[in-house]
Amino acid sequence: LLIIIAGNRYKQPQPNPGGLNADEKVRLSNQSKIDDRIKIYREASKRYRAEAADAIAVKNYDQFSETLNLWMELLQSSSVDIESGMANRRKKSKALKDFEIQLRKSISEIQAYKTSLPADLIDATESWISRAEKIRQGFVNILFFK
Repeated sequence: LLIIIAGNRYKQPQPNPGGLNADEKVRLSNQSKIDDRIKIYREASKRYRAEAADAIAVKNYDQFSETLNLWMELLQSSSVDIESGMANRRKKSKALKDFEIQLRKSISEIQAYKTSLPADLIDATESWISRAEKIRQGFVNILFFK
């Protein structure tokens, strides 16, 4: 009984899930394995990719900008969790590899949208691309250079 209580008291700290919706936050809080959390981050990132595409399709540039901001919150918080969760791991993560591929394709897609954006959004979009690329490169470093 003492072991169970002690085990619950010293539970692994939960990540701060910026950019996730309520359902994703609940699912994330129930996951102790980093690979399972990465899958949730990847699903959320795919959702933001679709939301950005939808906003561009209807020329809702305010929604596009808000989506990029929330997406960046997700990428930054997931990056912190992934770096700490993968710190002592020797085996490469398939979930992280899939997330990196998804992020690379998303960055390319956002880059293509720049031609259809109003001038006042181009700088913010380029900044998002630059920050997202740095996070993606961090994932590559974890996968291949650690």
